[in-house]
Formats: sequence, C-alpha cells, structure tokens
Amino acid sequence: KEHTSHIEEMVAANLKLDLPADIKTALENVLPPLKAYIASARDMYEMAKLDKAGAQALYPSFKVAFSDLEVKMGDVSELIEKTATSMKEAEDAEADSIVLLTTILSGISLVLIIMLPVMTNRLMFTPLTQMMTAMDRITKGDTASDIPYTHRTDEMGNMARTVQIFKDNSLK
Repeated sequence: KEHTSHIEEMVAANLKLDLPADIKTALENVLPPLKAYIASARDMYEMAKLDKAGAQALYPSFKVAFSDLEVKMGDVSELIEKTATSMKEAEDAEADSIVLLTTILSGISLVLIIMLPVMTNRLMFTPLTQMMTAMDRITKGDTASDIPYTHRTDEMGNMARTVQIFKDNSLK
C-alpha cells in the first residue's frame, strides 16, 4: 500500500507542476494503468489472505497491469528525457549565440578604440599642423602659397579664414 500511495502522490505532485502539455498528457495517461495496477495488486493481496491458489490465478492479470503501467511510465520517462535534451540543445544554441554576439561586439569595440586616435589625428592634428605650417610660411614672407581649409565651416575653417586675412593684409 505504501508503494502504490507513493507512486500516486508522485504523479499527482508532478501534475501540479508547470509542465509542457505533452508531458502533462503523458502523466495523465499513467493514471488509468496505475489504478488498474493498484486494484490488481490489492485484489491479489486480499485473495492471498483467503486462498493462495486464487491469488496465483490472479497473478497473470496483475502481471499485465504491471506491464501496462511500466510501458506508460517508460513513455513518460522517454518524453521527459527528450524534452530535457531539446531544452538543453536550445540553451546551448542560445549560449553560443551570446558568445558570438559578445565576440562580435568586442571586436567592434576594439576597432573603435583603435580608430579613435587615428581619426582624432586625421581630423584634428593633421589640419592643425598644416595650418601651423601655413602660418609659419606667412611669417617668413611666403605669400604665394594657399591657406588650406578656408572652405570648411568648422573652427578649423574659421582659423584658416583668419590666417587668410593676415596673409591678405600682409600683401597690402
């Protein structure tokens, strides 16, 4: 009786869990053969108390009930294992995607970190150096060379136009 009660309690507890529908259905399909197994075991036990030969005559039906229960329990076990494997594969694929995304984002970040000084140099320091060179030429009397960046609309363009004004004033 303890054995059958334990199995019934386990099935009932599992049915209360938030399980996928196919596993829940498979567990529900265990109930009829479980009840048949319990009834067969109880009948055979009660008969054994009264008539040993009668209990032996019930054994084949008990064996069939037990086999039916084993098949349904096996189906549930296989389904749970299949679902667990599928879930693990999905989690592994998601983890692989996260690793790939992290690697890509790290690579992009590294490229940006490397490019920042290069772009800063190209956008700020190269024009500034060229402006300083142009101003140096003007101070040495070279008024024939062009002042770079006068077409720009940023601070460098403002500086270039100011230098152009100095150059033009030195020609007067």
